[in-house]
Amino acid sequence: AAGGTATEDNEEQKLAEAQANDAGLEVATSVEESPPTMEMIVELPHDILTGYILCHLTGRWKELSRVSQGCILLGVIASYLIQFMVVFALAGDISASGLRDVGSVDGTDPLFNLVALAVLLQYLVKDLLNFYYSVWFWLGEVEKEMGVKTLSRLNIKSIKNVANVGDGLKNLKSTEISVDGMLESAKFWQFRLSLIFAFSLYILFGLYAIVAIGGESELVDKIEVALNIFFVLEIDDWACELFLLTPGVLDNDQFDQTVRIKETEEDSNKRVERRLLGATLLLILSFAVIYIACNWPSIASAFA
Repeated sequence: AAGGTATEDNEEQKLAEAQANDAGLEVATSVEESPPTMEMIVELPHDILTGYILCHLTGRWKELSRVSQGCILLGVIASYLIQFMVVFALAGDISASGLRDVGSVDGTDPLFNLVALAVLLQYLVKDLLNFYYSVWFWLGEVEKEMGVKTLSRLNIKSIKNVANVGDGLKNLKSTEISVDGMLESAKFWQFRLSLIFAFSLYILFGLYAIVAIGGESELVDKIEVALNIFFVLEIDDWACELFLLTPGVLDNDQFDQTVRIKETEEDSNKRVERRLLGATLLLILSFAVIYIACNWPSIASAFA
């Protein structure tokens, strides 16, 4: 009887070891299948809008007094208000014939237009992609970490299930939407819409540049138009220095944010490749569309 008991104990021990080995194998397999978590430093642009977003997401905004908050808000609003006023004022001074002159096939004018537009487009595309690949991407990662979902629980399916007012009230209660969650989502929507607002500014300046550069005859004058746009678009960077960095609200190091993403080294290289291709294709496509749109009569007659 004692021997039988020992044999049963040995069998149970072997069974337990086998189960432990299987469990360990499953854990090891799951670890191998899931991509590792990598740390990536995102270098955010030093402009007033990005700094304003940083103040909110780092908790710095709550530490500031009402006066300090008002000064920063004034800097954000004033810098972009000035830029939009400038672009609309410049648009009112361009001649109607400028658009027809862009990409002209007469003399050396097309070469000068292409050079000036190439310089300007590279700057505009650089800033746009910088906003998208840094600030927009970083905001998305912060949203994931904080679990922010903008009204995601109020979907169409839940609305269809509401049979009457009473059921509707019960359904809304079951969603457990907190006021803090709503405010947090609204804050992120504010950031997203502000970035889209900044994107539109670059588009407007690009449209103005097409006509303004085409309206000039000399290369120096065309380059001067591009430089004037560079100058105006730097206002938000100067506002960041004036209202955030110089007073000590933020430090330069705080614009380098670390995010944790799950991807392999191969995925990381593919992401870099996609960004490089995206920048190249966007630059070439923008340049081609601008030239074709402004010179379509000559192009049409050449193929006629």
